[in-house]
Amino acid sequence: MSLTPLDPNTVRAAAQAALDARLGLIDAIVQAQNERAVAAAKVAEAQAAERTAAATELAAIKAALDGGWSAPELRKAGLKVPTSAVAGKKTATTAATKTSPRPPRLQPSSPAKLEPDAAESTGTDAEQNSPGESYPNAS
Repeated sequence: MSLTPLDPNTVRAAAQAALDARLGLIDAIVQAQNERAVAAAKVAEAQAAERTAAATELAAIKAALDGGWSAPELRKAGLKVPTSAVAGKKTATTAATKTSPRPPRLQPSSPAKLEPDAAESTGTDAEQNSPGESYPNAS
């Protein structure tokens, strides 16, 4: 087998072609990532605009409710009224109209608790029922 001399320009051209093909793949990645960054920025901008619009919408609905409109009237007119806007208004009015507190929950009595609570008495049972003790208001 005989060795033939290589032409440096031919070898270099082949290597450069291979590098150019591989660098083309890198260029495609760079372009795709840049397009994605632009799209992500547009999405973030759109989300911020949507949040602002939602807050403006909610403020307008609350103003209408405070101005005398009811949620069913607004819905009948074709508007969307979130229950959160109505719930905030209802809790404020129902809390203001409540006149009596809820009665305490009764606990089942146990045999050991037939005597009055210690918190209600001023002393112990033995002090209150001592024989021969005089009571100042007793006649």
